[in-house]
Amino acid sequence: MSTLNRDQLAELAVLYAAGLLPAHEADQFEDRLKVGDQAAIAEFRNIRPAADLLLRSAGPIEPTLIARSDLINALGLTKPVAPFSQPPVAGGQSADPIAADALSMVLLRAGEIEWQDLPAPGAKVRNLFIDKARGRATLLIKLEPGTAFPDHDHPDVEECLVLEGDLELGGKVMHRFDYMRIPKGGQHGTPRTTNGCIVLVTCGIAA
Repeated sequence: MSTLNRDQLAELAVLYAAGLLPAHEADQFEDRLKVGDQAAIAEFRNIRPAADLLLRSAGPIEPTLIARSDLINALGLTKPVAPFSQPPVAGGQSADPIAADALSMVLLRAGEIEWQDLPAPGAKVRNLFIDKARGRATLLIKLEPGTAFPDHDHPDVEECLVLEGDLELGGKVMHRFDYMRIPKGGQHGTPRTTNGCIVLVTCGIAA
């Protein structure tokens, strides 16, 4: 990587922020940022206010996930890890995830949340997260062998990922790691299992 003086780096930083560098030169400047070239990083930081104004006037541009991550790390802009919410209470049981802070991280150990009975015999649920603001829920559904669960309405998109066993939905038999998405208002018939199953479900909930 060639050595450049401050004026040259400043010019490159401005042209890079404006999107006026040829592709290969833009790649070279990004490489300087990624490897931690402090002089290049300093010049890029100096023109960030002007670059932000330029980008706002030009409209939103979404970088690729990899490019965004590389630049954030190179510029030292990494956000601190969010704190964990709802520490385990006495007896090793975690607080109800329904009441958990949606802006914090929550860890639910496999043995910390009890299965709750659903209206259908042989069907149980574990609430992982209920997002009341968005009207969405993340659940674990457990069906004992031979269980059939009544069909139901879908106020929003429902996603099902089979973690264990078999599950019949919409006339199709799903097995481990099979995924199905049901559209808003769609019907999938009566869910049923032959050998039992555990399914991760994200779905809409009534307001």
